[in-house]
Amino acid sequence: MKNRSKAIAMLNNIKKTGVEAQKKIYGPNGDRICDAYNKKLSDEENIQKFVSIMNSYADPSVFSHHIGGYDWRCTFDKTIFFIILALLFSANRPIMASTPDTLYFHYYASGMDGVKKIDMEDKIIVIVKDNHRYKCFFYGTSDDFEEAREGYLPGFISIEATNLTFSGGEISFHLNSTNHNFYSQPVEIGLHADENIIAAGYRLWLQPSENCWCDVTLRGTYTQDSIVIYNETFPYINDSIVFHKEPMERIKSYNRNLISPDLERENNINFDGSNSIFGDPLP
Repeated sequence: MKNRSKAIAMLNNIKKTGVEAQKKIYGPNGDRICDAYNKKLSDEENIQKFVSIMNSYADPSVFSHHIGGYDWRCTFDKTIFFIILALLFSANRPIMASTPDTLYFHYYASGMDGVKKIDMEDKIIVIVKDNHRYKCFFYGTSDDFEEAREGYLPGFISIEATNLTFSGGEISFHLNSTNHNFYSQPVEIGLHADENIIAAGYRLWLQPSENCWCDVTLRGTYTQDSIVIYNETFPYINDSIVFHKEPMERIKSYNRNLISPDLERENNINFDGSNSIFGDPLP
């Protein structure tokens, strides 16, 4: 989104030092954005307001690189993001010191009018810090790996991201589903390897997994509270989706059995090639 990185930088500066302090740094154009900040709004809502203001200028150069002599590119780089991650990890640190620190971000597919409802098409991003390295795990559906789905239920996957990068308020990673299984139910958070997922009792998706074997690129932007993701390979219907940070306790409390037994009966295949976990032919 045009000017989004600049808006994120300004938001984080305002939250760090306050509106008045930032107005002393930014020029008149920046003052307009500072005045638009509303602490009662979410980060994403403030960012959208800032972007709207920036996009209203006929000459976009007033917001290019420096705003009132202040370099926005230096306000939220990779180092700052890792510092924020470290602070967030400290706040969410498990009791066992040997357990890797983990952050959870949740996309609600059925979030309407501000009401968040658990849905089988939800997606979850898990970022894990272990021995000063960061890993990213993605829990999603076959919709992330194909252009369109018509007439059948999605398959579900748990996959580790590759090529994970953070820079200037932006995040990117790849999801390569090749040689991975898709399953008939959303996968429990914490299960990654296919052998562990199968051992936990999950059934293979009725549709051939290889139909959705591909490498997709996801890019987006981040704040302390959310990650906005764009699928560059198979764009989302609304262009982007927003993942909101949630505490570990809430994520762990979700019941991932989100498909009814009747629907799952239509959506899985036994390992011997026959349909249905119940062993009966499909109606």
